[in-house]
Formats: sequence, structure tokens, C-alpha cells
Amino acid sequence: MKKFLFTIGIFTAATHIQAQNFVPFHVTEPIFSKNNVNIAAKGAVGNGQYLNTSILQDAIDSISKLGGGTIIIPEGIWLTGPIELQNNIRLQLNQNALLLFTHDFSQYKIVKDMYEGMPEWRNQPLIWGKNLSNIAITGNGVIDGNGNYWRMMKKDKMLPTDWNNLVQTGILSSDGNTWYPTISAEKGSHTQNAGDALHGETAKTYEDIKDYLRPKLITLNHCSNILIEGVTIQNSPAWTIHPYNCSDVTLRDIHVKNNWNAQNTDGIDVEACKNVQILHSIFEDGDDGICIKSGKKVTDWSPNIPTENVIIANCTVYRAHGGIVIGSEMSGGVKNLRATNNTFMGTDIGLRFKTTRGRGGIVQNIFVDNCNMLNIRYDAVLFDMYYTAISPSDKEKAPKIESVKVDASTPQFKHFRINNIRVKGARRALFVRGLPEMPIQDIQLSNMTIEAQNGMECTEAKNIHLDNCQFITPTNKPVIQLNNSQNLTFKKVILPNDTKIGYQITGAKSTGITIDGLKNKDPIQINNEVSKNAVILY
Repeated sequence: MKKFLFTIGIFTAATHIQAQNFVPFHVTEPIFSKNNVNIAAKGAVGNGQYLNTSILQDAIDSISKLGGGTIIIPEGIWLTGPIELQNNIRLQLNQNALLLFTHDFSQYKIVKDMYEGMPEWRNQPLIWGKNLSNIAITGNGVIDGNGNYWRMMKKDKMLPTDWNNLVQTGILSSDGNTWYPTISAEKGSHTQNAGDALHGETAKTYEDIKDYLRPKLITLNHCSNILIEGVTIQNSPAWTIHPYNCSDVTLRDIHVKNNWNAQNTDGIDVEACKNVQILHSIFEDGDDGICIKSGKKVTDWSPNIPTENVIIANCTVYRAHGGIVIGSEMSGGVKNLRATNNTFMGTDIGLRFKTTRGRGGIVQNIFVDNCNMLNIRYDAVLFDMYYTAISPSDKEKAPKIESVKVDASTPQFKHFRINNIRVKGARRALFVRGLPEMPIQDIQLSNMTIEAQNGMECTEAKNIHLDNCQFITPTNKPVIQLNNSQNLTFKKVILPNDTKIGYQITGAKSTGITIDGLKNKDPIQINNEVSKNAVILY
């Protein structure tokens, strides 16, 4: 097995990383025996019509029994139902090979899986692996999940011509604004806790809403030494790639491609995993792009496993809800993550860190550097502890602000270092919103240039430090708004010329705010409830 040691020094000066307490780690990649089988030699037919499920599965099973090897998928369109990987197996998709999963829902059985941090009954993943070691999907071919047959669709997210063609099949909601592929899928949309596997339900319980329980494209549970390299993976019914409780995971040079209106099609959801590298890859998704998770709730059954030791480098994310995302399922915590040399273009949010009360978990030791963002629809950088599980494009009600008792279910964000960020176009530069009982804390933002319609909003935060940051925003709006936050420093922060209000400070809890280099042209507005000694100017 190949072992790779990842340190920050691979990308920048090693000493710089060590100063930030990033911990180097090893990633082990799989090595395979020389056994191989071409599925065409086993009788598979690549005409896009013949269903090759049994031939493909038999090839996987037989090679695994011989100690493993490579399943070669040659040029052609290879129609198949869901397949299950085995130990020591590599799927190799040659150039011009298309592995196409059937939209015949009867080929998929209901199995117990994990989804959004909870055990659920769902249709079997298209490519599935459980308790395996040494597995890979490689090559230059394409995997297509035929997800457009599974997903419901809203009228306002389609062109009129496409909508008119779509409604020739399936059924419509009572208001005529939502299309469902089948009656079963429509019924599932009205079923509370559809697919719930926590309370003794069986697969049979959900047979009548089976079509609603969309499968993920690639799911790997409790696996190790995983490699996905080179392939294009597209049109997923739900989440695209989901390693759960896995170790030594490598994604390299892949392209994940889902339509912008394809709901829940996260590019990759790394959940409760250890030693992960996501390198030189492209993501285009209808939901979050690169997402890091670790379970949804603090419960007796929860494994409480953190996601730790993650490198995300040289990736590009287009048209997703978030470029790099942590949460909102983070009950086991996330730690020791480095993202470097990444680009986000047209995403709703750039860096998106989200959670809510009840999730618990500590997200800490997160390092982001050298990130480019272009045409971000909403926030360039967002920390939010009031996540409401709605799209950033939907209107959000203002949360009720109240302090509750801190316990194991209280989430925490702390020790983030974000450096060298360039943003050309966003609705808001920075948004930081903590809880009264648990402020977001210990965040350092440095060497940033952000062009946005609005500057920074920060509430219920502690120990936030900006150094050498430039905001390019309209001059008739407050650039930096601070509320009920403590121990904030602003050093070498450059605001636009002729700014009307540079800093607006509110909230009786605001204190220890230090602003260095404030000029007369950058007036500061301090509300009456803020104590006289709360702000220090240099």
C-alpha cells in the first residue's frame, strides 16, 4: 500500500503550518493485484440497452475471491442496476466508457443506510461498499446516475419548454408547481420522518413511498484505503459521493457534475472520516460542493466520531450552495482541516460553516489559505449557528435570540485561521453569527481583499481578529457592523474612500473592540447601550 505524508509544507512553507498547529498525517492508497477482467469478455453488452447488473456483479465477486484486481469497463454505454464493491477491487472506466445506472426503480431494493447523519431506510446506493479495504474507482470514463428520473422538480427552477416536456410524465402536486416521478414519490413528500430507521421500522414499512427515498450515487461505509481518481461522476439522484466512517480516502482529478437545480446533490460528503485528501478536482452541484460532516445529533446511538485530518487542495467549485462547507451535521466534531489553493465561482456561499443548537460537536483547528472567489451570490465567508436547512436563496426568518443552558448538544466553532482570500463580487463579505450562550470564537482573518455589496456583520462572537483586510463596498452603507461581541481587533483594515460609516457597534455585551488606524474619513457609530470604554481607537 502506498503511504503519503501530508504536511502544509507541500503547498507552502512548512514552518508556517507548524506555527498554526496543523498536524501532519499519512494517507494510505490502495495497491491491486494484476488480476483483471474485461466485462465485455464476460458477456456484457455496451449498447445502452442490455442490463449488465449480474455480469458486472459476478465479475466483482469472482475477482475479489481471487485476491482482488481490476474490473475493466471498456468503451461503450454499459447499462446496469446497483452494484456492490468487494475487498481489493478496482473499477477501471476506460476512455469513452459510460457506466449508466438504470432508471427502473424496481432494480433497487430498500436498505439501511446513513443520510444526513441519521440511519435511514433508502434505496440501495448505485455503487455501494460496506466494511471493505483496498477499493478504487479510476479511469477517464463517466458514471451517470440517471438522477433526473428520481428527483422531484419545482416549476420555478425550469425553463417553460423543459417544464412542459417534463410534465408529460409523472404527476404534479395539487398546486401544479412541483413534479414527482411517481405517485410513490409524491406520497413520500407528505410522509413525516420518511425512511426513519431509529424506531424499529423495517424496510417493508416504507414500500409504499419507496420512490421518494432517493439513493446516493457512491456510498462507502466503514471502509479503508479508498481511491477515486480521474472519472467524471454526474447526475446523481441524491448525494454524489458519501464516505461514512472511513479512513484513508483519496479523491484526485475527478469531476463531479450535477445540474444547478438538482436538490440534495452534494458533490462529496465526508462524514466521520479520518485521513482524507481531495485534490485537483472540479465540483458542479445543486447543493453543497465539498462538504465535511460528522453526524447530526447528540444521541445514545450516535457513534460520536469526528472527521479529522483533511486536505482540500487545488479544487474548483462551480454553482453550488457552498464551495467548502463544514456542517450542518457535525455532532462528532471536525478538526485538523486544511484547504489551500481552491477557487469558487458562482457558488451561493464561498466558505460555509453552519450548525444549530442540538447538533453539538466542536469544529476547531481549521486552516484556509490562498482562496479565490468570483461572483459569489451571497456570503463570501459565513459562520452561522442558526442554520435552518433552507437554501441560501430562500428568505430566512430572523431567529429568536435567547440564551439557553450549555450542554453536550451545544455546538462550538473555534480556532479558524483564514489567510490570503481574494473575492471579486459577493452580496456580503463576512457573516459571523454565534449563540448568546456559545459565541463563535478565536477566528483570525488576514490578507483579504473582498469586493462585495455589503461588508461584515458580526454578532455573538469573541476573539475575532482582522489583519490587513480590504473591503471594497458601497460607501453609503456601514462597512463593519458589530453586535454583542467581545475582544475584536481590526488592524490595517482598509475601507473605501468616502465611507459614510466605517464601524457600527451595537449591543450591551460589546466590549474590548480595538480599531487600529481609523481615519477621520471612516467615522464610527456607537449606540447608547455600548459602554464608553468598549472601543479603543489607535
